[in-house]
Amino acid sequence: MIKKIIFSISLFVNLHAFSQSYSIHLQSGVFTPLENNLSDVRWSNDELVNGYYYRFVQFKSIPTNEEKKYFAAHGILLYNYVPNHVFMAAIPAAFDITLLNEENIRSVFTIEKNNKLDVSLAKKQYPSWTLKTNQKIELVAMQHPNISYTQVRQWLKNEGAEVQHSIVRQGAHRIIIKISEIEKFASLPYLYFLEPFDSNPQPDNLVGRSDHRSNMIATDYFGGLKYDGTGVKIALNDDGVIGPHIDYQGRLINQFIGFNNGNHGDHCAGTIMSAGNRNPLGRGMAFGAELGVYGVSGMFSTLYQAFDSIYSHYNKYEIRITSTSYSNGNNAGYTSLAQLMDIHINDMPDLMHVFSAGNAGTSDFGYGAGAGWGNITGGHKQAKNVIATGNVTYQDVLANSSSRGPAHDGRIKPDICAVGTNVLSTIDPHNYANFTGTSMACPGIAGTLGQLYQAYKELNNGNNPSSALIKACVLNTGDDLGNPGPDYKHGWGRINARRAYSIIKNNQYLSDMISQGGNKTHVITVPNGVSELRVMVYWHDFKATVGVSKTLVNNLDFTLTTPSSQIVQPWVLDPTPNPVNLNTPAVQGVDTLNNVEQVTIANPMAGNYTVTINGTQVPQGPQEYYVVYEFVSDDLVLTYPSGGESIVPSTQETIRWDAFGNSGTFTLEYSTDNGNTWNTIASGIAASQRYYDWNPPMVVTGQALVRVSRGGKSDVSDANFSIIGVPVNITVDWVCIDSMQVSYGAVSGATGYVVSILGNKYMDSVGYSTTTTCVVKNINTFNPGWFSVHALGANNCVGRRAIAQPYQAVPYNCVIPDDIVMLNHLAPNNTTILNCQPIANPFPVSVTIKNAGLTPASNITVKYSVNGGSPIAETYVGPINANTSVVYNFVQGATLSSPGNYEFKAWIEHPNNQVPTNDTTSWYKNVVSQPVLPLPFLEDFETFSLCATTSNCGAENCAMSNGWLNEFNNLTDSVDWRTNSGPTPTTNTGPATDYLPGTLDGKYVYIEASSCFNKPAELISPCIEIASNLIAPEMSFAYHMWGSDMGELHIDIYSDGVWNNDVIPVFTGDKGNTWNTAVVPLSAYIGKTINIRFRGISGTNFNSDMALDAISITDPVSLNNQEPEMIMQLFPNPTNGLVNLVMYRVPSETEILLTDVNGKIIYKSKIQPQGNTINTTINLENTNAGIYFITIKNNLGIINRKLLKF
Repeated sequence: MIKKIIFSISLFVNLHAFSQSYSIHLQSGVFTPLENNLSDVRWSNDELVNGYYYRFVQFKSIPTNEEKKYFAAHGILLYNYVPNHVFMAAIPAAFDITLLNEENIRSVFTIEKNNKLDVSLAKKQYPSWTLKTNQKIELVAMQHPNISYTQVRQWLKNEGAEVQHSIVRQGAHRIIIKISEIEKFASLPYLYFLEPFDSNPQPDNLVGRSDHRSNMIATDYFGGLKYDGTGVKIALNDDGVIGPHIDYQGRLINQFIGFNNGNHGDHCAGTIMSAGNRNPLGRGMAFGAELGVYGVSGMFSTLYQAFDSIYSHYNKYEIRITSTSYSNGNNAGYTSLAQLMDIHINDMPDLMHVFSAGNAGTSDFGYGAGAGWGNITGGHKQAKNVIATGNVTYQDVLANSSSRGPAHDGRIKPDICAVGTNVLSTIDPHNYANFTGTSMACPGIAGTLGQLYQAYKELNNGNNPSSALIKACVLNTGDDLGNPGPDYKHGWGRINARRAYSIIKNNQYLSDMISQGGNKTHVITVPNGVSELRVMVYWHDFKATVGVSKTLVNNLDFTLTTPSSQIVQPWVLDPTPNPVNLNTPAVQGVDTLNNVEQVTIANPMAGNYTVTINGTQVPQGPQEYYVVYEFVSDDLVLTYPSGGESIVPSTQETIRWDAFGNSGTFTLEYSTDNGNTWNTIASGIAASQRYYDWNPPMVVTGQALVRVSRGGKSDVSDANFSIIGVPVNITVDWVCIDSMQVSYGAVSGATGYVVSILGNKYMDSVGYSTTTTCVVKNINTFNPGWFSVHALGANNCVGRRAIAQPYQAVPYNCVIPDDIVMLNHLAPNNTTILNCQPIANPFPVSVTIKNAGLTPASNITVKYSVNGGSPIAETYVGPINANTSVVYNFVQGATLSSPGNYEFKAWIEHPNNQVPTNDTTSWYKNVVSQPVLPLPFLEDFETFSLCATTSNCGAENCAMSNGWLNEFNNLTDSVDWRTNSGPTPTTNTGPATDYLPGTLDGKYVYIEASSCFNKPAELISPCIEIASNLIAPEMSFAYHMWGSDMGELHIDIYSDGVWNNDVIPVFTGDKGNTWNTAVVPLSAYIGKTINIRFRGISGTNFNSDMALDAISITDPVSLNNQEPEMIMQLFPNPTNGLVNLVMYRVPSETEILLTDVNGKIIYKSKIQPQGNTINTTINLENTNAGIYFITIKNNLGIINRKLLKF
């Protein structure tokens, strides 16, 4: 008898001194299972998967860690918590569950198929974006965790599913199945939930920096805080490649995507990390951070490339923050993608995902309260551990379009707000625009988090913070907007970086762990003079189970006990789906929905306050939590201008300040003489207002200050700022080899001007002048660049830089008498040579030389080297007239005798040459050793290794097999042909299966066109001998060219040292979603060795994935050295059903035998010739696709041929 666990009465009473609820909260509804005895549980072999049964197990109380270990010791896996007190369990069939005699088990019951369906599937209300052709639908299938995902993939395929992608860590499979088979798949015992695949992502489209108080921790004055995000790596999920833009200079980790679908991503990138190099007003939050750029597209398993890559890039590139301003559904609930976000953050505790809340503020998404509530756009934003961002104006007014909460289960969303209205940021190329939407608020949060991450690292020996801590700091210190406390419109308010930083700087936080039934206390000592005490408890909650209607797993309860023993509960909202309830201010109570709880106390007495944390329900513990606290004073803090800013006279600026409470009115003043005298800006400013729009005076000063006052308290700018104009009409007069001259309009009151040019990351000062022209010397002008000018004035007055302008590379308006250029190389070109073909030795070398100077040039030394060896030096006597080019053919050629990669370098030397940077050119020539293959020849790519299908263009190098090779990317061509099986990542283009054998697992080669538009890809065959005794050799191949943006396919043949391009007409345009076949006559090459080149060119957009398969070279007429008087034709070959066999000059009865690759006889017949001719048809319509062999026997001998069926 297995020993049962005896629970202590005291523990049981401690946990269950109150009545228990055993209702289960699933999407399919709320119900209470019947209590049963273990001996009453019935099992069916139909449920059995790899020796396990999968059931719901409900406990009377949340099992402790000791109980879980007990179950694990007997092979029972508990996972996927479901409120209340329910786990999914994998139970070994070999184990007699009745032996448990477990007193804490209330019920064991089956996972019914109706509980495994998303509510939209159960109601047969299929989202439009999931519907495919042929009555099919795209879903996400969730598997039980102890089964091999490769097994499940294969089982799903066996059931007829098209498996698109699988996320191993999560056990999620993206599949396409027939709509009529949804219930069949829901019945599969290895799956526990089916939901619609997420909708295609849609963008949620100086003011933000100052409103977020980001400027206060990245100041412009000497001695101020400098937390600009330096050293922090942020990922942007958006519409593709960003730039070109000089504001990203030197701080892009990588652009991991090749497509570019607009400026949405550029704008978000600028808000995160723009340096303001071109326009200082366009500077972003974390202007020192580095950015990785990722795509949002259906080609990725999660639709979001950064999420697909995060496990590797978290370590490889140290990505710690992601920013995603895209929607994926209408208040979609806790989807598999939401679950994955929570998994990410628990697996990588320094990571934070930041999202836009959405722009559907007036919509009705079915929460139950009508339009204007519960309209967060997406499932991923509803994850518990992420940040969803609302949109406010620069005046802290919620934008009408900003999506409102609650989340589907009543949790607080959005989490926090930021400026997202009329935001100035970058667009390409090198420009700026004002956009509006939560799309613009989200990167404002991501960038500000980057600053806080840097601050924590510098204060903590370079260690990254837990994202739970940073999120808690941000939420606890948000400036309260709307109703007092949290609300479903603003979340926890508008971010305030200054206040969040103060928690980090002052170490006003702690962390601890708690388990089921645990109790922890912590003491906070509150000093005198505090106007408000804010205490928040936050924890990254364990992932919820997809399909539940309530997502909080580990429920911690928090109270704060005052020195007078008063117990204060946290703020809670009423999630009842009614506009009145949802708009009711928060009240104090017990929170059972959120993984964040806050207590605030106005005017707290000094003394010790006790934080009490109870582990009310911790089924997936132990749970780490953070406690953060803030002491808010009634001091005023002027936050903009704080000092060091460069302000333009009579150009509106928004003054900002922080203050506690809404009593009294504010007065604003300015000084232009370091505070000796003050001038009133405004008085009687409303007590609730924290900004004022000001037009600075028409003065020039470096000693400006602003002061804010209320009652007897005031605050002044931390340092002087400047007021002076900006230079206009800045131009470049000339650019020479190491210098250039710029000119600009005069600025009133200026004492001098500073010229800056774009450096490695930022604009660097390089010249000074007291006039309106400046000659800048000792600079590199061989490449184009950017320059700007700002004015200086008395008393350390520093003006704002003018909008930067581009300048051309040398020479521009600069006279250079002597400039000889090595323009390019002509031979040998970059194309690969196969040594089965004759190679000229020595190989000719030729280049183009240009005289770009003003006078004729003679006696030019021309050199080249191979692989860094001794140079070959010759002289071109000339002369070459000015602005004239000549081709120079070296007398001494190169030796390319053995296989390898040859690097050529050619250059010119001349004593009068004044520009040395354009004297050299280099290139490569590759010689490959290949065997010569005889006919018949067939390549179906089945033995090739699969290559990645990511959209990284020429960065993907796909190795071929069997003598095939891809040309070098970005040298000879741009991209590779890639080996693949199943569909290509992009919808509405590319094949679903290969041509031969025509299965999902069958292989073919294709060009991945996503982000790689109008790019050539060259695939070269092995060397093939076209023997001299052949009669009518030909190549047949299958090609697939489906897509509205389809490009071109060219067929070239190499023979006798020459490429013969386009030996048949070029294939262009959309050929439909089908495999087509083509034939290339090869009679012109009889007696020669050839190579075939498939030269594909991708189309103008995504829908241009072209593919190749079943490349065959045969001679359908020849008898392979049999008697020439008998001729045989077998066509079409390949075939999709009927095959015609025609034979001429047949002397006698002939036996025809058709077998498969295993030798099984498919067709057998004996035929008498009619007039020495046999003409018959073989029907293969009912046979499987594959390779077959046809054997012809008569008194002349035996003939064997290969036949392909697709």
